[in-house]
Amino acid sequence: MMWSIVDEIGDVMMMYSHQNDPAFKEWRGEADKLAENDAELKAKLAKLDAKMAEMEKAGVPKDDKYVTPGIDPDIYEAEVDKSKLPKIKFCGSGMSGDYYTIGFLINQKTKMNTEVVQTNGSQDNLSKVNSGDCDVGLVQSDVRRATQMPNVDMIGDVKKEAAVLVCNTNAGVKDIADIRNRTIYVGSDQTGSIFTLNVMRSKLPSMSAVTIKTVQSVIDSSTLARYDSNGCFFTVTNPDSKVMKSIGGGKNVGDKLRLTSIDVGLSPNSQYVFVNLLTSRYDSSFSKGFSGQVPTFAVTTDLIVNTKWKEANRNVYDLLLMDLDNIRSMIND
Repeated sequence: MMWSIVDEIGDVMMMYSHQNDPAFKEWRGEADKLAENDAELKAKLAKLDAKMAEMEKAGVPKDDKYVTPGIDPDIYEAEVDKSKLPKIKFCGSGMSGDYYTIGFLINQKTKMNTEVVQTNGSQDNLSKVNSGDCDVGLVQSDVRRATQMPNVDMIGDVKKEAAVLVCNTNAGVKDIADIRNRTIYVGSDQTGSIFTLNVMRSKLPSMSAVTIKTVQSVIDSSTLARYDSNGCFFTVTNPDSKVMKSIGGGKNVGDKLRLTSIDVGLSPNSQYVFVNLLTSRYDSSFSKGFSGQVPTFAVTTDLIVNTKWKEANRNVYDLLLMDLDNIRSMIND
């Protein structure tokens, strides 16, 4: 509903009366952040502010009980009955992936009523949100920016994920410069990981001669790397995610697999942020040989929405936007 106020500049009385309410202030903060990179939204917010300033100057009284006619006031209460809300089809990942888990956490710990859809990762999520097979989903920002979809809007970034390259100890790979002529196993060809890996191959000379093989999941890719003396596996994830810890906890991993540093730039204008992650973020079986930090790069994860669903479900979209900081906090705990 609040987005319809901005879009139509219709029932300004709703925003005027409730502009100091915590939920509306949180919404406005998110709107202002989005407007930093959206000139059209910035102009709409300025128009809304001008209208409210006129009302203030004219002495129009604020009514804290006012709700736009036709809107259920309960939807703005702190405790929302989820049975009143439509299910949100949430594009996650494979069942072992972070995105799938996040979809369930959003359902459990926020006002949202999510139905998690199992997918093959970021590229699949972007396609499914665009087609309407999903209403909302998570996608790596490099994938989103490279593949513009007409029916997709960004809600906001929610976290950062790191590039993780792990090689068989017999492959002799200490950093990315040693990767020539090795085989890199990576998840499905619809993941964000394969997209990022192909960017690396196009930018880094040492990657030009590698062989990339896609498999079903990161667990499968780690298994193949473990038994291929010339093999590595690559993923973009949280280093301390459940799936990475389960791989690290596997039998004899410590004798078979080692982290590889990624300490060279991809391009001067890269959207990737280079970071040094603490070895404590990784399972100890991977991080032997590193003293305190592991050089790599990170990419943001974006929450996206189908534009038609957003238009048809403005109230639910408003709740989702108001819960964005809560979602970020929950994911990054």
